[in-house]
Amino acid sequence: MYIDNLASLMILNDNQRSMEDADTYSAKLDAALAEYGEQVNTKDMPVLKDQFSLFTTVFEGFINILMKKGLITEDPYKYEEKISEVEPPSKQPVIESEKTSIISQRLSQFERQLDFLNHFFQFNTAYMTLPRIKKITALVKWIDWNNLSQASTEVNTQILAGIVEKITLGADPMSTSLITDSVKKMGEITKHILYLLRKVSIYQREKYKLDIRKNMNIEELQGSKTEKLEKIRVSFRQKMNQGTPFIKSLVLEILNEETFPDGEDLKAEVLKKLEVKKVVKKKKEINLKPDLLEAVRIFSSAGLALHDALIKIKNNNLLLGTKKLSFTEKFRLWIMNISGGKKNTVYDIDFLDAATGAKRRMKVDINSFLEEGFREAKIISALANKMSNIYKKIEASPEEKILTFLDTHASAVKKIIDKLDPLNTYFKSEVPRNVRNSVKGVKLEVTTIRNALIKANKKKMEYVAKVEELEQMKKLGIDTTLEEG
Repeated sequence: MYIDNLASLMILNDNQRSMEDADTYSAKLDAALAEYGEQVNTKDMPVLKDQFSLFTTVFEGFINILMKKGLITEDPYKYEEKISEVEPPSKQPVIESEKTSIISQRLSQFERQLDFLNHFFQFNTAYMTLPRIKKITALVKWIDWNNLSQASTEVNTQILAGIVEKITLGADPMSTSLITDSVKKMGEITKHILYLLRKVSIYQREKYKLDIRKNMNIEELQGSKTEKLEKIRVSFRQKMNQGTPFIKSLVLEILNEETFPDGEDLKAEVLKKLEVKKVVKKKKEINLKPDLLEAVRIFSSAGLALHDALIKIKNNNLLLGTKKLSFTEKFRLWIMNISGGKKNTVYDIDFLDAATGAKRRMKVDINSFLEEGFREAKIISALANKMSNIYKKIEASPEEKILTFLDTHASAVKKIIDKLDPLNTYFKSEVPRNVRNSVKGVKLEVTTIRNALIKANKKKMEYVAKVEELEQMKKLGIDTTLEEG
């Protein structure tokens, strides 16, 4: 009698301890899910929505190319279908004679599903249930963009690969490049979307399991795992919220966590999976280099205008060549030719001294002027391309060298444009009357160049002011660092 009572007491204590452990785990799981869910809703969901929007933009461009090439047709039923839930297009086989019309319809359906996701779908954990995640995942995988091949076992991927190949093997390099880039981009976005969907799925799976734990009293169930599974299934509709699906695989996961010898390890893995890593924000110095590089970018807009102005000056100079030469000019040219010397054409031009307001005269070797000017225009124009060698070199340079570069080349450009208008005035007065109307003015280009110089200098001075302000703050002992992220 005593032994029986002792045994019963031990079983009762074990059951009580088991229930206490379960309550402790449920509390930990609840807290972990709350933190993980907060991260999913505030950080991952906005990114997921943006990724779908980006994918849609790329897909629409892709479809437009196929349409223009006549490789797919407009879907006549495009605006008739009403969508209330995500539903991937069909994957049923297609007979050869209907491939174009069927794939056109399916691609149109796919596009409408994307439109529904972008404009009507709610990106939050309350709405994105496990069944909806499953549908969205199937939609995202409907075409295998990362393995777009006619050897694919998926019928839609196979048909679309054949259509794309007609472009890539064609004679239109522009379309080939656009199509290839689109497919590559959609493949990259798809990977990111699936990664984010997995994070949402982890939350929903563990939330589902926690809800069952709270409502079904798993720890009190008696019998084998199969018997416990059947008991849960029978009472599921009564104890769970209406519409909650019975997902056998997830119920088995709960039973494994409770009955397996390594059940505690399984629970620990779940908690670790839901753990939100605390990011320790590092401090960094304020980086003002982008401000200086922005000044360089603004300065680069002077390059094309300078080039165009120099082209006009060069052509105007050629018009001057039609002028009849005096005996002295002919003699000088003859001496140069027989001596093999380089022909230097020097013009005496009048200009207005900006410092004094007085008119002055200067000598301009037109060939040297054009040579130096075109060299400067080439350097400045190259700065507009971030992939150019000179921009990469500037970008990698210390800020002091970038400042020196800007000052040096801005000064050189200013000297060039100071001669452009006076040269043009000279040409208009010196070219033969019959070609005088052909002399092209450079006022528009000079204005563009001056504006670029003014804006670039303004940006540079803003940078200098910020640097001085930071230095002053440091002297006063004020923290000038920023938190990363």
